[in-house]
Amino acid sequence: MIWHSGTRSSWSACAAEIDLAETVLPSRVVGGVWEVFKEPGRLLAASGTSDITDAHVVICGRRADQPVVTSDPGDLRQLDPALRLIAL
Repeated sequence: MIWHSGTRSSWSACAAEIDLAETVLPSRVVGGVWEVFKEPGRLLAASGTSDITDAHVVICGRRADQPVVTSDPGDLRQLDPALRLIAL
C-alpha cells in the first residue's frame, strides 16, 4: 500500500479535487488503492462526522464482517448504525 501524509485528512473532497489528484499522482497508485483513501472520506461526509480513525475502524469491521470491540460505541454508531459492536 502507498501512504502519503495528505491522506490522513481523507477524501471528503469534491470530485474535481479527486480527479486532479489522480492526474497529478503516479498512475501506478490508482489500481484499487484509491478506494482505501476515498471510502473513509465518503463515510465521514455522509455521516457529518470527522474522525478518520473511527471511519477506518468501521470500514475494517464491515470488510471483515466481524463485530468491532470498542470503548467508543456512540461515535461508531453515528458512522454505521448497523455495525455489530461489543462495547467495553
